[in-house]
Amino acid sequence: MAGVALDNNAAPQDEMRHLVITPKMQAYIVDALKGLFQQATAISAQYAKGQMGTAAGFQWAMDQNCPTHQAGTFTTAGTVTGAGQTGSALLTGGWVAADLKKGDVFTIGVVGPTGTYGVNPQSRQSTGELQVFTLTADVAGAGALTLPIAPAIVTGGAFQTVAAAPAASAAITLLAPTGTSSPQGMAFHRDAFTLVTADLPVPKGTDMASRVSDKQLGISLRIVRDYDITTDQFPVGLTCSTGGRRSDRSWPAAFSRSTTTRSVTCLHRSGLSSDSDTRTRNKEHNDATVTHHLIGDGGDRPGSPPRLDCRPASQSQHRH
Repeated sequence: MAGVALDNNAAPQDEMRHLVITPKMQAYIVDALKGLFQQATAISAQYAKGQMGTAAGFQWAMDQNCPTHQAGTFTTAGTVTGAGQTGSALLTGGWVAADLKKGDVFTIGVVGPTGTYGVNPQSRQSTGELQVFTLTADVAGAGALTLPIAPAIVTGGAFQTVAAAPAASAAITLLAPTGTSSPQGMAFHRDAFTLVTADLPVPKGTDMASRVSDKQLGISLRIVRDYDITTDQFPVGLTCSTGGRRSDRSWPAAFSRSTTTRSVTCLHRSGLSSDSDTRTRNKEHNDATVTHHLIGDGGDRPGSPPRLDCRPASQSQHRH
């Protein structure tokens, strides 16, 4: 169904579709697909490596860091309050003991006249599938509740998301059973996300300064090493200025939660000492460009491996 979700949202049908799943998902899927008709070499590779590789139109990858979503709880789900609602807030009523969580997904109505259907973003025709909405914030209470949702309900124009506005009293159906905990994978097209890096200026008057970039990856890194006469050390700074955003909200369509995170990983040269400190920081999505620094001392001589730390620029301190 991941491929169907991407197709319904007009994601390109090429070799740039990817699927990221948890270790247990991968183990189950490799075992479940071993009897299907495929190339013998592909089945052999999956069996030997325990990895999916390329299958069903996706490049598969396993990630131990896939998040786990704790679904909200409720005794009785609500219904839509009033017909013709549009926008990113949905007025509902009839909830009993609801404690809904950001990332909960739901549909509106049932298949038939009361259903709220998604549309193809190019033809604006109904896909025949109920549109899946995601809560963008926690909501708790009983009776009348206003649900912040994504995508917004748009019934016409270039950004249309549904075939028609929800019907009055249409039922809200949460897709995860109340209170369940479930690992989250994600299916997406490569062009769903954009990461850019900037060529930073190379300062003069230092012990060593250099910049390297890779046109294929689109990544630029700068390294600067100086000498601190007071400590007889060579502090090293490795800097990558990045900015990222989601290019198309509908192309990371399957298994995904509503939040977008950008991961900036501390990169370092090989041969670091065992006490090197490398961490990955995940930040909530924003459109601003941020700079992350790796600052460390280079030991007592130029050839000593640096001890690196990864901190936002606002927390980094250079020694002079």
